[in-house]
Amino acid sequence: MVLPQLAAAGAVAYGGVKAVEYLTTSEHDRALKTTYKHLESTVPDATLFVDHIDVDADGNPEGVLDSDRIPDLILHNQRSANLVVEVETGDSLRNAGDEARAQLQAFRSPGYRRVLVVPEDASELAKRVIHDWPIDDETTYVANPSTVSDAL
Repeated sequence: MVLPQLAAAGAVAYGGVKAVEYLTTSEHDRALKTTYKHLESTVPDATLFVDHIDVDADGNPEGVLDSDRIPDLILHNQRSANLVVEVETGDSLRNAGDEARAQLQAFRSPGYRRVLVVPEDASELAKRVIHDWPIDDETTYVANPSTVSDAL
C-alpha cells in the first residue's frame, strides 16, 4: 500500500516541478526548447548550437555566422540544409517586429536557410508579417517548433 502512495506523491511532485518550470519560463524559451528537442530527435546526427536555454547542445551560436547578432539556434546538417532559426512570439512580432526583421536580415548567410519559428497560435500572423517584410530575395521559412524540420 505504501508503494502506490509513494508513486503518487512522486508524480505530484514531478508535476509540480513541471508546472513551476512552465510558469517561470518565457513563451520564447519554451518554443525554443521545443524546437531544439524536435530537431535533436528528427536529425540526430546534426550539430546544434543554441542560445538562451540550458540544453545539451553542441555550443552557443555566437560567432558561427558572420553577423553581429546571435540567432536562437543554428543547425548544421551534412545530409540536407543548414538552418538558422529565430524564435519569436506573437507578442514580439506585434510589438517589436522591426527587430525580428532586422535579425532575420542579419542572419542571411550562404549555405543557410532562415527559419522564423513561432508558437502555433502565431503562425498566421508570422506569415502575414513575413509577406510584408522586404527582407531580400531569399526565402525565409515560417514554422512551428514541431514543424521546423520541414524546412530541411
